[in-house]
Amino acid sequence: MDEAIARGRETLAFHVAGMIEDDDAMPALRSLEELRADKKVAREMRDVKRVCLVEVPFELPGKLVRVNISIEDRLLDAVDRAAKTRGQTRSAFLVEAAREKIKGTA
Repeated sequence: MDEAIARGRETLAFHVAGMIEDDDAMPALRSLEELRADKKVAREMRDVKRVCLVEVPFELPGKLVRVNISIEDRLLDAVDRAAKTRGQTRSAFLVEAAREKIKGTA
């Protein structure tokens, strides 16, 4: 099942990226309970055999925002070196580090 969820996440990310590129409106996010309570979804689940609702963890991409921060020069040099060894930009490295830190506290 983990492999199916991973494929689902990749497919969903690809679809959402296409919607963003086409400037399509994003549908409202709903919980499994909200989906089950939706009469249209309930009807489709009843009419189609072997339907299974699965929650796929996914983060909607946001809009890039340029920011100005203060950081010690030596720390910034270390960030730049670490980013370079990973083939990343400074921004990509800092975003990844922030996401990892946030996930660690959640």
